[in-house]
Amino acid sequence: MHLMLHNLPPSKLSAPRLSPFQLPRPQLVERMRDAGDVRLILLRAPAGFGKTTAMLQLAEHQAAAGVVVGWLNLDASDNDLGRFLAHFDAAVAGVAPRLDARSPEPDLLELIDRIAASATRFTLFLDDFEAVESSTVLDLIRQIVDNLPPGWQFVIGSRIVPGLGLGRLRAGGSCLKSGWGICAFRREKPPRFCANGGPFR
Repeated sequence: MHLMLHNLPPSKLSAPRLSPFQLPRPQLVERMRDAGDVRLILLRAPAGFGKTTAMLQLAEHQAAAGVVVGWLNLDASDNDLGRFLAHFDAAVAGVAPRLDARSPEPDLLELIDRIAASATRFTLFLDDFEAVESSTVLDLIRQIVDNLPPGWQFVIGSRIVPGLGLGRLRAGGSCLKSGWGICAFRREKPPRFCANGGPFR
C-alpha cells in the first residue's frame, strides 16, 4: 500500500462558505461546544437538515477560541486507503508531522503516535462521512479516534451511522438515533448527551 500523492483540489480541504442566508443553529452549536473534552462528535441527519451549516458554525467558534481547525470533505475516493491517508495527512499537516511518502508501507502506528504526541488543540471536521464504506479505512479512523490526545477532536457529519464500532469505543458507550441527532463520545466517561433527546440516560 502506497501513500497516494496527487494534487488535491482546494475544495477537498476547504470548508464551504457560510452563507449569510443560512439559518443559525445556536442551540445545536452550543450543545456541541458544551460537550467539553470529547474525542468524537457525530452529527447524523438526512440531506438538507443543516449538518454542514452547524459544523461551519462550530468551526467558527473553535477558531475564535484559538483552536486550530481542519476540514476534510470526504467522497468515494476515500475508500482507497492510500488516498484517504494522503487526504488525512494533508488535513492535519499543520499540527502533526507528515507521513513519509517515499515509504512503500507508511507506518500507521507511527502516524497515531505522532498525533498522540501533539500538544496543539485541534478539531478536524469530516463532512459527507457516509461516502466512506471501506472497512479498512473505517478501522483506521477508529484506531485514530481511540488514540486522540487531549485537545484533539473529530466532528463527523453523516447521513447514516458510520461503521466505526461506536459502541466499542473506549471513550464509552454509543448514542445511535434515527433522524436528527448528535452523539458525543467522552474520554474515559459515558456520553454526556444526545441532542434532540435530552440528557443521555
